Amino acid sequence: MFTNNTCCCCHMPLWTGVLIIGLMEFFAGQQLMMLGFQSAGMFLMNSIWFALLFIPSLFYSPQYRKAVLIIYSITTVFSIIGMIAGTAGLAMIMSDNDTFDQLVEEMEFYSGGQFAGAQAMGMTAGISGLSGEMTMAGGSGGGMQPNPMAGDKVAYAHVIAYVLRADMTYEFDRPEDKSPEDWKRERYMGAMWAFQIEMWFSFVFIRCFYNMVLMKFQKEAEWLKQATGEETNASHPCRPLCCGSGSTHK
Repeated sequence: MFTNNTCCCCHMPLWTGVLIIGLMEFFAGQQLMMLGFQSAGMFLMNSIWFALLFIPSLFYSPQYRKAVLIIYSITTVFSIIGMIAGTAGLAMIMSDNDTFDQLVEEMEFYSGGQFAGAQAMGMTAGISGLSGEMTMAGGSGGGMQPNPMAGDKVAYAHVIAYVLRADMTYEFDRPEDKSPEDWKRERYMGAMWAFQIEMWFSFVFIRCFYNMVLMKFQKEAEWLKQATGEETNASHPCRPLCCGSGSTHK
C-alpha cells in the first residue's frame, strides 16, 4: 500500500505531496499574516525552502531534503508547544468567570464585538482610534478591519468575532432561564473552543502527517540511487540520469 516513493495509500507521488505541502505552507502564512498574526511569518519563510526544491541540484540532494525536513520539524515542534500552552491558558481563563469577562471586554474593544459585521457595512457607528487598525473606506462611521501591524491580540479578537457572526445561533435562541450575561459568555466560550480545535487540526495533527511525508521524501533521494525498473515510476518524471539507477560511465 505504501511504497518508497508515494506519500499515502492513494499512491500519490512523494514529489507531488511535497509540492502541495510547500504551497499550503505559503498560503497559510499569507492568510494568517493578512489577518494580523505576526508569528505566521515562519510559515512564509518555510515556503522559501520548498520553492528552492525547483532547482534540480537541490531537489535530488539528500542533504538539502534533510535540511527542509529539519526546518519543517522545528516549526512543527514550535506549533505543538504553542498549541499546548495556548489551550492550557485558555482553559485557565475560562475557569474563572470574572477573568473571562474581562478578556471578552478587551476583545470587544479591539474588534467591535459580535456586531462588527454591521459596522463594516456602515449600518452602525464604528470604533475609532484603535492603534494598529485601519478604517474602512467610505463614510465617517465605517467599521474596522484587522491590519497586519495590529498584532496577534487584535487579530485573535477579530477571528473570534467572525466565528460568532458565522454561528447560526441567534439572540432569540437564548433560553428564558439563562441570563444575557451567561448566554454571551457561553457563546464566546464556544467560539474560542471551536477556533482552538481547528488550530489543533491545522497546526498539530495535519503537520505531523506532513512531517512523515517529508521524512520519506528525504529517504527517497538515497533510495533512487539503488532503485531499478518500474518501482521508480512514481518518482519525479524529470529525474536526471546522474541520479538514476543503472547509469554507467565507461
